[in-house]
Amino acid sequence: MTTSAAAARDLITGLNQAWPAGDLATISTSYHPDAVLLPPDLGPVIRGREAIVDTYAEFNNAAVLRHFDITDTQVFDFESSHAVHLKFTLAYEFDGAALEDQGLDIYITSPYANGLVVVWRQQVVLASRELTD
Repeated sequence: MTTSAAAARDLITGLNQAWPAGDLATISTSYHPDAVLLPPDLGPVIRGREAIVDTYAEFNNAAVLRHFDITDTQVFDFESSHAVHLKFTLAYEFDGAALEDQGLDIYITSPYANGLVVVWRQQVVLASRELTD
């Protein structure tokens, strides 16, 4: 199965619309059952769709999202697989602090079953600051 760069972009765009809304079903179907997530804090590698979906739920339960803005998306096409670089700005409240992160998520997508899914995601915080209101 060959897939298009547009399909990879649509997958990642849909995923990043789903998580702020708490749409765990869409998040789940966006990942391969054996997907890997490298967290931004260089903590342990998170393996498997269920564990990855749990990270989204944990963030949404622990933080109050102020805004999430995608600032740039690039798709690199490798026949049926794609690397997607998504730059973003994220402002949220966590543990009594208001924070703003600029980051880069790197996704690798691959065909699976009847569509395209994420098989690898790496989160990189490029800058972080505490907000003062």
